[in-house]
Amino acid sequence: MEEEGGSRRWAVNAAEWKPSSAEFDLFLSALPLCDWEAVLRFVRIEDRKMGILSRLLQRKLVNSVLGIPYKEIIIHRTPQGKPFLANDRRRLSLPEFNFNVSHHGDYVAIASEPHHFVGVDVMSHDPRIKEQPLAYVENFRSCFTALEWGNIMSSKPDHKKILHQFYRHWCLKEAYVKAIGIGLGFNLQRLEFFFLDGEIWGQVASVRIDGKHREDWSFSLHQLDNEHCVCVAKGSSQEGSMEKYPVDKQPFKILTVDELLPNNQK
Repeated sequence: MEEEGGSRRWAVNAAEWKPSSAEFDLFLSALPLCDWEAVLRFVRIEDRKMGILSRLLQRKLVNSVLGIPYKEIIIHRTPQGKPFLANDRRRLSLPEFNFNVSHHGDYVAIASEPHHFVGVDVMSHDPRIKEQPLAYVENFRSCFTALEWGNIMSSKPDHKKILHQFYRHWCLKEAYVKAIGIGLGFNLQRLEFFFLDGEIWGQVASVRIDGKHREDWSFSLHQLDNEHCVCVAKGSSQEGSMEKYPVDKQPFKILTVDELLPNNQK
């Protein structure tokens, strides 16, 4: 499927990037000075890599969609931590354009939409919990409705499948919260995700918010690889909208790290 308008679904594998000191400095130099401190405050090299790649992925996306040069892109964050384009929207070809970014495990993922709220969440299968997966999942039971919990536990006694369903449902909830930009404090029980065809391993999910089926929101689930799942939430910016969205199955495009650099630095 070709990318259209301002809609993008991209991911990059940070674990495959093993930069030398010189290469690390080259990638850091592609960011504005105000981002350097945020990246370098991390002690672990893995966190520094994620910090650089996340910020460069955002600039790559804005440059691709809107044509703004890297050095002219202004990205701020809301008090809740959601990034947004702070350039003068009166000068943008897509004034409602917005995006969201997520990283976990090996991947950084980003999604954008030209006219709608968008949220993205990527989850890695945590190897630390393989010995006691049921006990781990039980810690989050209060975040799910009875229907969701039943779907998560429906794969008993296959612990691997239970964890997989847990990650899928957690991605769905996080993607919605990130899309609306509320952050911590949102009662996840207000959301109930379900599958219209009853296929709980399907790629497309629906949501009830406070008990009401919201057809103005769509949710797509993807596997980046065997260990990483990602969800994209796309919804209306108008409260109470009755707009129905078509099924969103736009696949994720895996970019190389080198593709994130501006052309004049490659």
